[in-house]
Amino acid sequence: MLKWLKSNNIQVISTHLRAEKSLYEVDFTGPSAIIIGNESKGLPDDLADMFDNKIKIPMAGMAESLK
Repeated sequence: MLKWLKSNNIQVISTHLRAEKSLYEVDFTGPSAIIIGNESKGLPDDLADMFDNKIKIPMAGMAESLK
């Protein structure tokens, strides 16, 4: 799937706890795919490193979940 996305010029973005950019800092004007890991462990570092950007999703207050 990753090879297909990249060969079709689709930006591949992953969520990551240690990402430096928030989702508001990435240009989504072109075709984009967002890969989201599970809530407790997220994506493995070696997999996340294969994507074009790593982002974090800011959450208001003391929330620890996307519920």
